[in-house]
Amino acid sequence: QTEWYAGIKSDAYTHVTALPPQIGGCVQSGADARRMAGQIDGTDGTSWMLPLPPAGLDALEPISPAVSDADARLEAAERLMRNGLKVARFAARAVGTPGQRFGAPLADPRATPDENAVPVVDAALRHVVHALVAGPDAAAAPRSSLPAMEVAKSLAYLRDRVSVPRDMSFAAARQLRAHLNAYSAELTGGKLLY
Repeated sequence: QTEWYAGIKSDAYTHVTALPPQIGGCVQSGADARRMAGQIDGTDGTSWMLPLPPAGLDALEPISPAVSDADARLEAAERLMRNGLKVARFAARAVGTPGQRFGAPLADPRATPDENAVPVVDAALRHVVHALVAGPDAAAAPRSSLPAMEVAKSLAYLRDRVSVPRDMSFAAARQLRAHLNAYSAELTGGKLLY
């Protein structure tokens, strides 16, 4: 696997959320379809949770051994920091005003954020960046006055819309999704929003 290819390689989640509206729908088939779908979209309870399961060459979506978890976490943190307030505003669309819906379930380009939620979501994302930089043991959300469900909805909104490779590499997206889930689970007493 060459470096330039890794930079343009997508992940299965990005494909399964983008393809159905383009080709008129997709249907699960085969005995392992439900298990694989859960691994792809994180609903299996482990693939998008800390500690992340190994993603070696025998995994459903393998990651090159040359990509360390630490490097992937730093890439995700860098992407969040580089676009901090813009990402917070984007995530706050989850609790804002919905816009016109399109064929793709996650497409809502005309949604508007709840501007009052932006600083709160920004604070939560700063905690996520800290956990990404400091490592998985720092992923626990500090007890705070952040409105738990509002923040959890915003983090789930962001988690579900991370696109590979547009936003970051698959390894970084995997780390970001798991850290967003860890923070949300801390805020909501373990309840994840899908």
